[in-house]
Amino acid sequence: MPDNPTSEDDLHKLAEQGRKFLEKRRRNASQYRKKLKEEGIDSTILRIEKEDLDKIRAMAEIEGKTLNGMIVRILGQGLRWRRGILEGYIRGEIPQEKAVKVLGVKTASELSKLLALEGLPIPM
Repeated sequence: MPDNPTSEDDLHKLAEQGRKFLEKRRRNASQYRKKLKEEGIDSTILRIEKEDLDKIRAMAEIEGKTLNGMIVRILGQGLRWRRGILEGYIRGEIPQEKAVKVLGVKTASELSKLLALEGLPIPM
C-alpha cells in the first residue's frame, strides 16, 4: 500500500489496519492489567510533569532501578513523609496551620480526614 493512499479502497484498508491495531493494543493492555490484579497489584495511569519524570529517570539510573520501581519508592517515601507530618501535629510539634499548609490541604477538617485515614487520633 502506498504511503499516501489515493483510492477509497486504500483508505478503507488503512482504516481497518488502524482499527485492528488499536483493538490488539486494548486487548493486550486489558490482559496485562488483569495479570497485575491477580498478583495483587492494582494499576493506574499517573500524570507526571516531564521535568519531574526526567529527574525520576535520572534517579533510577543512578540507583540502578527501573523507572516503575523508582516511582513506587518515591510514592512510599511521600506517604511516610506525610504520616510523619501528621504524627508531629498530633504530638504538638507542628502547629495546625503549618500542618495544613505543608500537607497542601485546604482546611483543618481535611487534616482531620487525613488523620482518620491513617488511623491516628484527632487532637482536641
